Amino acid sequence: MHLVSVHKALLVTTSLFVGTEGKPRMHFNDNTGELKILVFSDLHYGEGEDKDRRSDAFQETLVEAERPDMVVFNGDAYSDYSAPGICKLFRNCTEWFQTQWGRFTATVRKHQIPYAFTLGNHDHLPAGVKPDGKSVITYDSTHSEWSLSRKAPPGVSGGSVYYVPVYENSTAEGRPTGVLWMLDSEVDYCMGLKGWGCVTEDQIE
Repeated sequence: MHLVSVHKALLVTTSLFVGTEGKPRMHFNDNTGELKILVFSDLHYGEGEDKDRRSDAFQETLVEAERPDMVVFNGDAYSDYSAPGICKLFRNCTEWFQTQWGRFTATVRKHQIPYAFTLGNHDHLPAGVKPDGKSVITYDSTHSEWSLSRKAPPGVSGGSVYYVPVYENSTAEGRPTGVLWMLDSEVDYCMGLKGWGCVTEDQIE
């Protein structure tokens, strides 16, 4: 877990911006000038009810204590290796994924906190098994009014490749003050080299 308070002067700015209709509008706090972001990594839902309950309680405690403006699920929200063998055999674990998604996003949806979701290596199911990374992000972006995720541009590797515009205050219009980028390092093999995956050139371009 990480807690980040982003000041206006520290957020990378960009001249490129496309509207994000239908998404929560992120902005710096009118009183403090900060944007408080709570980051959850490696929650690994799906490994058993006892662990999932503890993860639920962990999220609830931190959200109540920190009152973040935004939450980021920064990879491995669930564990691909915990998906039932039968769904992998039939190459479709969509129902299992939807159950895990409902669980790990339950706290932020209950508290109505805007959130972003980036895929970790364990959020990607084995190659050829549904849903793939792009389908995962599409599901998230269309099944929660608090989701900030969007489909990756056509032809770009990975599923969670998008950005979140952040405005100067609650009433600011026009170009955002800054942008938070979400990227997907996928599973393994970085530019042909054995090992963990990495962000690809087409995502940067």
